[in-house]
Amino acid sequence: MDTRPYLTKAYIVANIAAERIWHTISPNGDSSPLILRVGLPKPYPAGEWGCEVSLGVLESTPTLIYGVDAWQAIELSMLYTARRVADFAKEGWQFFWELDGEAARASELAHDPAANI
Repeated sequence: MDTRPYLTKAYIVANIAAERIWHTISPNGDSSPLILRVGLPKPYPAGEWGCEVSLGVLESTPTLIYGVDAWQAIELSMLYTARRVADFAKEGWQFFWELDGEAARASELAHDPAANI
């Protein structure tokens, strides 16, 4: 069980495929760790595959991202994460690799051929 004090149940994704921990400062100046997670892909009855994505303190509940197979589900989940982080950056959120560290950018999360994030 994850015992980090800044991790609440709302941010938990079972069976993690990828995790990145950054530090964030909200537009109002609040500072906190940011845990971005993509869960392992699971098959669903209609034949598609899905991954849970948690954006930590940015969004209170995980989002389910679907693909035609496990590979695409992971790829789309990583792209979704990068695009949502870019959206929050446009709203004034700041991201850092660590507290008082180097700035982090959404483009460091996934390659997005359709956008310059």
